[in-house]
Amino acid sequence: MQPFLGFKITARLQEGLDNCNPNNTFYFKDNNPDLLQIVTLDSDKYIGKILVQGIEYRKIDDISRNIVSILNKLCPDIPFSTDSIKLVAINSFP
Repeated sequence: MQPFLGFKITARLQEGLDNCNPNNTFYFKDNNPDLLQIVTLDSDKYIGKILVQGIEYRKIDDISRNIVSILNKLCPDIPFSTDSIKLVAINSFP
């Protein structure tokens, strides 16, 4: 299992991602670990970043702000806050 930090993809967020500027889709469609990734946990999808085991709290805070910053750029009509971000455990990502 790996820690994953991100937001659950709601219908509204999915719509925002589907309709974001095509020039910005590289932020989440290229499966780049330095940017955002989409993972499935049970039947829910999340967008965010996979973390390394044992990461320091300060780095988690920095990564949270980075995720929010990217999502605000992708979906400016949806309010994102680090207060709403989730830390979940996922199976190893391929």
